[in-house]
Formats: sequence, structure tokens, C-alpha cells
Amino acid sequence: MWRRVLLPAGTSLGELHHVAQIALEWDDDHLHVFTVDGIGYADPNHGLDGCGDEETITLASALPRPGAKPAYRYDLGDCWDHTVLLEKVLPPDPGARPACVGGRAPVEDWHHDEPPPPRPFRPAEIDARLAELDTPEGSLR
Repeated sequence: MWRRVLLPAGTSLGELHHVAQIALEWDDDHLHVFTVDGIGYADPNHGLDGCGDEETITLASALPRPGAKPAYRYDLGDCWDHTVLLEKVLPPDPGARPACVGGRAPVEDWHHDEPPPPRPFRPAEIDARLAELDTPEGSLR
């Protein structure tokens, strides 16, 4: 399962979590933790011991160079482990909006012996939902 998204460097890990939920077409029903250089970051409202505030660290800090790979665990019970990979840094574009440009993902909460079926990749629908994201700044621009 994977998604490729374009995001501004100033995006927080908390915002990345919301982007991942939209890009993977999941329901945001579970706790999550990012791990960057051995340090956990999560939503401070969830009170996870030993975790820093995910809103205080940006993608520029968590992914300082192409090839950087912080971890993202979604659903602390079923442990959906993901690797976030910075493939490359593009020149700044002040008008750029978050965009999902590729991917494949199974259905969330699949509990059968056989592998989950892939969901259809609908980038236009995902991008429409990404455009609706509310952040403290008003949007992920």
C-alpha cells in the first residue's frame, strides 16, 4: 500500500496525519505515532507517554534530505506501520496545494486470512478532500 503526495515543507506531522487519512481514504478512528530519529510524536490530546507534540515538527525537520524515512504507525492495536519517504524536494511554489499524485491502498480494518483487495485509486476525489483541510493557518499552502 502506498500513496505519493506533494506537500509544503512547512506541513506539520499532525497535518501529515490528516493528509495520510484522506489519501488512504481511511476514517481516522485510531491513535497514531510518528517516529523521527527515535523520538515519538503524536497528538498531545491523546496523552501518549513519551511522545512530543506532532504539531511542533515540520516535514522540513522530520525529512531533512531526500531518502529520509520517519515511521508512521496508525492504529496502535493492529499496528499499521508505514514508512514516510522524502523522494525529492521541489522548488518552492507559493500557490501549491497538497496533491495526491499516485498510489494503491487496501481497505481499512481488513480481518481476513486472504490479502485485502486494493481500493480503486481516485486521485481527483482525494485531491478534492485535501483541498478542504482546515489547519490553524486556514489551509496547507
